[in-house]
Amino acid sequence: MTSISSLTTLTTALPPSCISFWPLDKSYFVVGTYLLESNEDAATTDSPTTAPQSRRGSLDLFYLSADNTITLIQTLSTNYAIFDLAFRPTDPSSLGTATSTGLLTFFTLSASSPHPVLSLTLEIQVTDALLTSLAFPPASSPEAEAGLVLLTDSAGGVSVLSLAPRVEVEACKHDCEAWCAAFLELDKGILSGGDDAVLRYSSVEYGQVWANRRAHGAGVTAILPLEEGVVLSGSYDEQLRVLDVSPMGRGRVLGELGLGGGVWRLKLMRVEEDAWVVLAAVMHGGARVVRVQREGWAIEVLGRFEEHQSMCYGADWAESQGGIRIVSTSFYDRLVCFWRMEM
Repeated sequence: MTSISSLTTLTTALPPSCISFWPLDKSYFVVGTYLLESNEDAATTDSPTTAPQSRRGSLDLFYLSADNTITLIQTLSTNYAIFDLAFRPTDPSSLGTATSTGLLTFFTLSASSPHPVLSLTLEIQVTDALLTSLAFPPASSPEAEAGLVLLTDSAGGVSVLSLAPRVEVEACKHDCEAWCAAFLELDKGILSGGDDAVLRYSSVEYGQVWANRRAHGAGVTAILPLEEGVVLSGSYDEQLRVLDVSPMGRGRVLGELGLGGGVWRLKLMRVEEDAWVVLAAVMHGGARVVRVQREGWAIEVLGRFEEHQSMCYGADWAESQGGIRIVSTSFYDRLVCFWRMEM
């Protein structure tokens, strides 16, 4: 296992909550930010207040040069906070965001000179709750052709939204905040996790099919499909798990490893002959690069990055000639770190 040091760091104006490299040119990445405004009246008086807390954020576009310099290119300020973001596989210039006001928003990252430009293209009011995540189906799937997006919210809802025609269907409901969801190839199913520590398998057609309440010791925060019937899950209990989510498996744990922090986000880096390499944002533990072996479902930590001084909620990667470039972010210290992983 390798302990890795940063090559470049910077601080953002607002706390960073999520990140994604631009699929069309991985010299650029977008960071979503999330600020919960303090209520000054509540802090200076003894009387309770019923005023709602306000949140705001931004989308920050950065350029990562060949000499490892990070430059802020553009900031789009928003009157809502950004909880999650993802580029659409069928249209990599389109960026979707899950927001604190229940808006699903789409931005276009357009080629321009000398740098691309972000612009707002669509806003859809999905719920009054906070949208906590969004996920798109693989580009080659029928769900992608149908223009579907999978959403979770702070009221526990897991819903599938069709963009054209605009139709929303609730697939299932968690008892607390729903944190993550993913489309599965198996039977066109949907797998979701929430603060109730429950893994739920559902479909648009049949609703919830099964629920596993035993696999996780705390809230389920991340889901990454590996192959048909097998996924990785992350949890506040700091465990990375390999799960059998086939009709017979129903969330059975095949393998697990503690990563030293709540496993908030998972991104697939590489598919090998009998293994998968995955990047994990592990909250107070920093970031990890892990390999999951099919044989025995063993999990090995290949690299660890631990310079973050607060919760690491975001990390993404890009291939380069000098190894894999990785950018990770942490929340309260507003830190963006660039580092490399040799593989």
